[in-house]
Amino acid sequence: MLDKNTSLATNCPIPLFEFELPNGAAVPSHSLPADCFVSSEFYNFEFKAVWEKEWFCIGRATDIPKPGDFFTVTVGNEPLFAVRHGSGAVHVMTNVCQHRSMLLLEGHGNVRRIRCPLHSWVYDLEGHLLSAPALNDVEDFDKNGVCLPRIRSEVWEGFIFITFNESLAPIGDRLAHLSKQLVNFRISELSAATSLEMMPYEWDWKIYGDECYHCTHLHSGTWCDFYPTPESCIDEATPFSDPGRGIVAYELNSAVLDGAPTRTGKALHPLLPDLTERRNGHE
Repeated sequence: MLDKNTSLATNCPIPLFEFELPNGAAVPSHSLPADCFVSSEFYNFEFKAVWEKEWFCIGRATDIPKPGDFFTVTVGNEPLFAVRHGSGAVHVMTNVCQHRSMLLLEGHGNVRRIRCPLHSWVYDLEGHLLSAPALNDVEDFDKNGVCLPRIRSEVWEGFIFITFNESLAPIGDRLAHLSKQLVNFRISELSAATSLEMMPYEWDWKIYGDECYHCTHLHSGTWCDFYPTPESCIDEATPFSDPGRGIVAYELNSAVLDGAPTRTGKALHPLLPDLTERRNGHE
């Protein structure tokens, strides 16, 4: 997880030896130190070491299909919004007015211009200041010098990714091989029935990120009917996995072609037309 040859080693608030596997353990059962989940000091370290330096998915471009469509999201302590420009491009910007740091937009919707609710400063969909009441004609006030900070972003297969790291390699290059592997899924054409809603939860993100242990217990009456035994249904040798590029994946091989945890036990939507039987989740 942490490279002892990098600056992370000196900045990590938990001694690095606590992350090491027990000596002589052939097939170790090993977990992260408890402080990784409860320490506010480690939480702040993670934000600087991981979230401020990596790509982060904030939603789907299909949720904002028309010019002026927007949604808001908070990443860490940064309030942001994504908006569809008239050119078709998706822009992600800081969601605070450059005058008195008032939140500009809330939730999701459609706007022609972005207007601050406090003093009615008005910005266009690229973040340029168009109007500042009582200041527009002031000689030493230059509207052209005011713009909402733009956050570096890319759209990959319909997913909007952002990063605060200007030197990071493009996400499209990093995931190019994955686009080829998933071409029959037509991911960029898919859209959700409802827009994605980001919600805060009172637990550490890593609990969600690496937790499959609960499936045979919590989902024993639903998903387990389609994935009966972990040994046969989980394929950890999937070609989708590419740890060198930061992609860790596994595949689920279902015993039923269109199984879903509905009252009928079947998916209520059509299967994707270009998928083979294997890629529909059935082996």
